[in-house]
Amino acid sequence: MPAIFISHSNLDQRVADEIKASLARLGFERVFLDFDKATGLGAGENWEHRLYEELSRCHAVVLVLTPNWHASKWCFVELAQARALGKVVLPIICAPLRDMIVLPAIQAIDLLDWNADGLGRLEARLHAISNELARGFALPPDRSPYPGIHAFEAEDAAIYFGRDEETRAVIERLDARRSQGGARFVVVIGASGAGKSSLLKAGVLPQLGRRRSQWLVLPHMRPEKAPVEALAKALAQQLGRPDDWRQWHRKLGEPGAVDHIGEVLRDLRVGDARGATVLLPIDQFEEVFTMASPSERAGFIRLVAAALDPLRGLPLMAVATGRYDVLEGLLAANELAQRYETFLLTPMPLDRVARLVEGPAAVAALNVEKGLSERIARDMESPEALPLLAHTLQLLHQRHGGDKRLTIAEYLALGDAARGLNPMQNSVRLVADQAIAGLRPTAAELAALRDAFAPHRVRVRLDDGRRVRQGARLADLPRESLPLVRALVEARLLTVRGGELADGDARVEIAHEALFEAWPDLDRWLKEEHAFLSDLERIKDAHAIWKETAPAQQPSALLQVLLLARARLAGETSHALPRSRHAGARRLHQAEHRCRGCGAGARRRAGNPRAPNGGDACRRRPGRARHQRGRPPACALSDAAVDRPRPPALRHVRAQ
Repeated sequence: MPAIFISHSNLDQRVADEIKASLARLGFERVFLDFDKATGLGAGENWEHRLYEELSRCHAVVLVLTPNWHASKWCFVELAQARALGKVVLPIICAPLRDMIVLPAIQAIDLLDWNADGLGRLEARLHAISNELARGFALPPDRSPYPGIHAFEAEDAAIYFGRDEETRAVIERLDARRSQGGARFVVVIGASGAGKSSLLKAGVLPQLGRRRSQWLVLPHMRPEKAPVEALAKALAQQLGRPDDWRQWHRKLGEPGAVDHIGEVLRDLRVGDARGATVLLPIDQFEEVFTMASPSERAGFIRLVAAALDPLRGLPLMAVATGRYDVLEGLLAANELAQRYETFLLTPMPLDRVARLVEGPAAVAALNVEKGLSERIARDMESPEALPLLAHTLQLLHQRHGGDKRLTIAEYLALGDAARGLNPMQNSVRLVADQAIAGLRPTAAELAALRDAFAPHRVRVRLDDGRRVRQGARLADLPRESLPLVRALVEARLLTVRGGELADGDARVEIAHEALFEAWPDLDRWLKEEHAFLSDLERIKDAHAIWKETAPAQQPSALLQVLLLARARLAGETSHALPRSRHAGARRLHQAEHRCRGCGAGARRRAGNPRAPNGGDACRRRPGRARHQRGRPPACALSDAAVDRPRPPALRHVRAQ
């Protein structure tokens, strides 16, 4: 809703108060009236400075036109200031004026008798201002104008600025495919931090949702480890029966799953939506390849590809977001190859920073000091710092927005000159350190928090060494870490999905991968654990390859001695490892132990008589003696040791 300033004579307080009450009944609550006890001038306040400030902050100025208003020099000053600032001016005639005319080019609203027609015109004009500011969307009163490092949601559509061109381009692409044919699956790809999820959830979907005769938008889904389950939940929610998702999960696993989807589409396309295309939104599509099991991935892709097959003629399209560094080449290698096209979301240009700062401020009626946007833009080292900008703006508003003003001095106060950090570089550290320090954690609790990050919520990609976030069940995290985890959730540095924070099945993940470097303590922990996390990925990849290999070829898919030695040694000597390695090391060793007979069985099937119990190499415990002589644990050996070419004579051992 727009912020409104009421300009009146002190002799017309009763009339001005009635106008404010009428505006409140119409739903316009952000109204400044100087003598109002709750929101007006306070005792001892510099009234002239406050009036200028409120005039600068407001979107519309209501003139309470009476002979008293005309006789007040200060009222004319307010009008002149409003016009100089480009504010919308709404003259309201509240008493006979005879020949006293103000702004003859602007149509006044006659409220002499408080007639319904006059109030209706006033309401319509104010709603038009609101729609212009927020493009027709409303910001919920309990919603911050700056959501922070989290992706924007549908509720944030009113304050989603800076991506208007890209939002329009994606919508035009979808409209073209709907009417002209072609690929029925549009994938918005871009780098981490480019704003793909926000573009989808706060830009594209809310606008398409208002076009019910053309588009019927399903609830957006996120694949995680179970994409078919996520799709079942989206369908059940759209049908108004979210508790029935298990039934839909069973249906989607049946041979006639696509026929069930067709029935849903027929049920949804009724009334105004009878000619609409149903749109399936998928956020973070790369999780289908990075988190889902091979069988779950294959089933989901097969299902989506069949549902989007133009030969079936289903009124269905899909739009997804994904990281191009993960999805590159993957989509083209499966059944979706002929069904999709991509839309590249490039990093946001730095010249749009002012929109990100001032757009939400205008919707929320915040006064941004002149020069603040430019100062923030100078501190942005690159467009990749967009997540840190979002977090800094949230922190700035949270700490200093109570007076409806955002100033340069308040922004600079978020930095740390002693460390040489500007506000954006320092904001994450500031919040994380304060959230943790407030609990006065013991050394054991801090060690447990480190365990909760590595390996539970972070993994390392082997192709480029980049850190990638992953969700973890709250119940799987070290118990001593839970108070600190909850504090970081409240600080909005961690997010909770799939339940409440008190629910052990809820999944906790890092709010954004930008935190890996922006939070110095976390960055240090992950650097120290990099080799361990890399080994963990190698073992998991090898295990997946071994499981997918035909039994006759499984001996050739087994691990070499060194990598298996790392996994086993980590498990057997976990008491000697840093605390943060215990959980992962124990998990590796247990998994290897469960597969103790797998390699032997494969060898027996391949005719190898020397492996009745897994082979001699399994019993030799390579590396233990080195560790006992004071050498580093095997899991801390350099990556180069694993990648070094091995002599052909080295025997293979079981895969984990």
